[in-house]
Amino acid sequence: MRLRFSQQDGILDCCLSGGFTLSDHFGIGVLSERLSQPDVQELRVDLSEVCSINSAGLAMLAGAQAAACRLGKRLSLNGADATLSRILELAGAVAVDGAIPTLASGAADEAAIAAALQPPGHGFAEAGLQPGPHGLRALQAGGLCLCLRTETAARLDLPGLLCEAVAVHFPQHPPALDGMRRMALAEAVNNAVIHGNLALSSALRGSCKGLVTFSELADQRLAEPHYGQRMVEVALCPCGPERLAVMVSDQGEGYDFAHEHEHPDDPNEASGRGLALIRKASHSVWNQDGGRTLVMVV
Repeated sequence: MRLRFSQQDGILDCCLSGGFTLSDHFGIGVLSERLSQPDVQELRVDLSEVCSINSAGLAMLAGAQAAACRLGKRLSLNGADATLSRILELAGAVAVDGAIPTLASGAADEAAIAAALQPPGHGFAEAGLQPGPHGLRALQAGGLCLCLRTETAARLDLPGLLCEAVAVHFPQHPPALDGMRRMALAEAVNNAVIHGNLALSSALRGSCKGLVTFSELADQRLAEPHYGQRMVEVALCPCGPERLAVMVSDQGEGYDFAHEHEHPDDPNEASGRGLALIRKASHSVWNQDGGRTLVMVV
């Protein structure tokens, strides 16, 4: 793979030619490095001379894509032939001949996130974080994305912020659905924080003593980097004229969604109502990534 660069007025053009080899998988990381330069605001990658690409090459392009989002810069892939375009589409890469919306980045508070979700913004990544595949695909589709640490997601009203942003970005969606969406989002984010990243079991909440232990463990783990610094990603994009596809991802151990999904709702149980509420508020629900991503159509 050969790379040719030219730059003018803050726009860096990079032409890739040939096919990816093992050695190129490391050298292509220069794209991310060039993006970080202060005099570069946009990177345009010309793929018209690429004859082949493999999974490692796609991963490197995705890394540059994520870096662009994190840095608040634009990256576009242009000129791919039909086969390469299909590969990029299947891999969830940037739409060919288009640029991915950028994410604001920095210290996370409600004011900063609310501002980042207003047009032309499409989301926010807490400093040091970058979107995963689901977030990138949502942004590619013109959707919204939040990437936050667990301790941040636990203290902010993410469902409220996202529902307000949905009303602005997608005004065609019926406002009557906002209450149901907010409830489903709240339950999904709570599950990602509590059961995913903090690895806390609901079984502790079966008694008053257990509730005290549960609360103490939650506070303790939020303060521990191993748990509190894990990422929660919330991504959403339109799915038809009246619905949204929402993906909530954590970095926990995952869970057996099929077992939980088949478990009958028991109003007498002390816990376990979250998934039941999500099912009732959503058109459809499933999981991905070994139980680390909950997908809802609401």
